Formats: sequence, structure tokens, C-alpha cells
Amino acid sequence: MSKRNSFHVFTFAAISASLIGCGSGAVGSLGGQATVDGAPIETGTISFKPAANPAGRGIGGALASGYFEIPSADDVNPGKYLVTVQAMKSTGKMRNDPQRGPVPIVESLELADSPQEVEITSANAQELQLGFTAKKR
Repeated sequence: MSKRNSFHVFTFAAISASLIGCGSGAVGSLGGQATVDGAPIETGTISFKPAANPAGRGIGGALASGYFEIPSADDVNPGKYLVTVQAMKSTGKMRNDPQRGPVPIVESLELADSPQEVEITSANAQELQLGFTAKKR
């Protein structure tokens, strides 16, 4: 086999191997419920980063009425992840937004245990139950 053909065979084999590995073991989507002190998080954001590489690329989404769903979690494989939540709650007051009209005023909740480590498996990925605790003021 010539060097040129060897190169093409090797390149094809490497690409094929990487494609076979793509998605194998991935959990698909992530979803579940997140609470603070037992109450559903009204609104906020949630993010997941590999615990072994917290500086690496993560995935995240919005929290609303205690629930989150991240439909395109194809890059998430089973394993340990650091989950970070930014939670907001309504103050019960309203303000007038020039474009949207009356909107509720929300305040940020400081969480004592965010980020926290969570084990994601193919069995629990769509039904995660995450509980957080508010910092005492």
C-alpha cells in the first residue's frame, strides 16, 4: 500500500472511530426539578459542568416554577457534574417596564450549596431532583 493510500485509510479509520464514539453513552436531554429550602425555584438558571474539568464546556438552561429542561444535552455523558444555580424569587412588588408594562420585581437568592456535585446517569437524566439551601442572612 502506498503512503498516500495508507494516509487515507488511517484518516478514514480515525474519523470513523470518532463518529462511532459520538453520542454513545450520551444521556440525551436533561430535566428535572430544583428547589430552595424545599420550595420550587420561581425563576433562574441552571448549568452543568463536568466535575473532573470545571473549566471545561458546560451546558445549561432556564429554571421556571421549579422545573428545567435542556433538550440538547447530547454532549453530556453519564458521570459527575457540578451544578450551579442562580435562583430568583418575587418580592411581591411590581415595576412598570416601558416595553412590557407591569413586571414583577425579583431578587436574587444566595445559595449555600451551589455549585453542588451530582451524579448523572441515563436512568436519572430526565428526572433530576436537586435541592439547594438559601444562605442565612
